[in-house]
Amino acid sequence: MAYSNMGCTLAVKAASSDAIIKAGSERIGRAKAQFPYLPTTSPLLSRRPINYVQSLKHHPRITQSDRDSIADYILLSASSHVLTGWRYIAQAATAFLNGSRDEAIHLSYYAELRAAMAILGESGIFIGNSNHCSLDSRGTPKWFSGSTHQVSWLALSEWTKEPYAQNKLMASLSFNSFSVRSWAKIFGNSSTPSAAIIENWIKNWSVDLLRLHHDRERRNLASYRPNLEERAFSVTTEADIKFICDISRCFEIGTDHFESIDAAIIFDLAKKTHQSILGPFGKRRRKAFWSETKNRLETIEGLSSSEARLLVERIKSAEHSAGYRFVRFAQAHRADARSVLCRALFLLRLASAILRLQWVEIQTYHAMNGLATPLQWRNDLLYQFSRSSNIWFDDTSAPVGNDYSLLAVDYQDALDDVESWLSKNPFDRERIFDQLSRPLNTLSRLERIGVIAVSGEHFPK
Repeated sequence: MAYSNMGCTLAVKAASSDAIIKAGSERIGRAKAQFPYLPTTSPLLSRRPINYVQSLKHHPRITQSDRDSIADYILLSASSHVLTGWRYIAQAATAFLNGSRDEAIHLSYYAELRAAMAILGESGIFIGNSNHCSLDSRGTPKWFSGSTHQVSWLALSEWTKEPYAQNKLMASLSFNSFSVRSWAKIFGNSSTPSAAIIENWIKNWSVDLLRLHHDRERRNLASYRPNLEERAFSVTTEADIKFICDISRCFEIGTDHFESIDAAIIFDLAKKTHQSILGPFGKRRRKAFWSETKNRLETIEGLSSSEARLLVERIKSAEHSAGYRFVRFAQAHRADARSVLCRALFLLRLASAILRLQWVEIQTYHAMNGLATPLQWRNDLLYQFSRSSNIWFDDTSAPVGNDYSLLAVDYQDALDDVESWLSKNPFDRERIFDQLSRPLNTLSRLERIGVIAVSGEHFPK
């Protein structure tokens, strides 16, 4: 195991997304516009792709064509892992809504696993069955071994330590058009964010990347062992339905894409930055911290006094939002279905944001190299996924401008219906499932959130 760990560590350290970016621009979708968008000569089409990629470990000499095929596979698998992860979490929400909490844990874990493999793939790291590899900046594979589940969490743990990973995270998530990198500068009172602050935040982030492997243990219990607790057959409660409503609140389209969840993430960064530099985030110290934050927004980002004040108030109010309730639910010591589901949502949010950023990087590479064909394979992938998930029913075309924020309208209508019913009626399981089965089903269809998450065109400074 020590050898496997060292091999994983070295491979993650050597990883680069350069070959993945090149694959997305030069090969994927250029010769074939239909899924899986691979060149007709690709060896990935002639055999089971994962077996082919793993077999290259034993080739005495890997050709450029082989390296290209690995890059193609990693790029397509990363995109697929993100979207499939949202399918898993949608099924987990449906299970939770219907009282199947163990099944919700099982499905949430696999959503987490898909998100983890997506994040690694977006950095040029392939996770197979027993043989895995990373691609360096020249596209050369560095192989390592281990079981899929153990290696995925080990590799993700190593990923959090790498500067390139921290840069991806800081560039992909934002609030009020300011990236995490910008917020780290503002909160840390520095022209450049301290590496220690960023590493501390990642290691202790609400999703707690370093301890997600514990959810595998919870999944094993939920999947393979009988639940003999007294509450094993507890019925769906009003709190359970409000929790599903809270997911919709967290991912509402606002001024900043998913304003509630992203504001909560930035508040979490502010709190942990304060704790790292100044100690406990007590009431007396908070006042001074927020005052200094307002001043830095004016001096560093050029906001007016009123703009800075309003922005600080938006971040402060996140502490009492549905998004920050999810931050608390997602704490690693919590083992119930709701908490595992929250952790999966946070990890999928991160994987989706990094994928969206990577697609922009592919488009930039495309333009810099004078390639005329736009990135149509990405648009087609989202369209095909939305159709097959029965959340987009136009079988002839995607939405105008590939703007899937239209899907949020269905969510908002369903949310209004359920919350209105709860406010006007005493809770009754039979009545609410009888009268609101369609809105409740809509709220659990989290694939909508996934498509919106990766299809947005807005990117932070």
